[in-house]
Amino acid sequence: MHRGEWLKNRIDALGYNVDSVADELQVVRTTVWRWLQKEEMPFTKMKMVADVLNIDLREDFPETSFLYKKTKQDYELLYLKEVKKNQELQEQLSDYKRSGSTGTESGQ
Repeated sequence: MHRGEWLKNRIDALGYNVDSVADELQVVRTTVWRWLQKEEMPFTKMKMVADVLNIDLREDFPETSFLYKKTKQDYELLYLKEVKKNQELQEQLSDYKRSGSTGTESGQ
């Protein structure tokens, strides 16, 4: 089953029809039908339809994750990486200060 067929099945299963999806997207019905006929329907167009249907494409198409905003979990992971990097820099600074205070400074 190609992407367009998959999406058409979701439209039907959720009780929508192509006309209502087209109205919501403010495009003509034939445009949505053309999208649904494409085996390699562009992910951006799939996301537009998925938003109307209130479905998340990432479950069945993980490669669409770039189309979604970062989640709270994404930001938490970024924060933890930053904390770890900060800890590493603090340790490097501490090591540097320790090595400098033990003494091979010239001119003293």
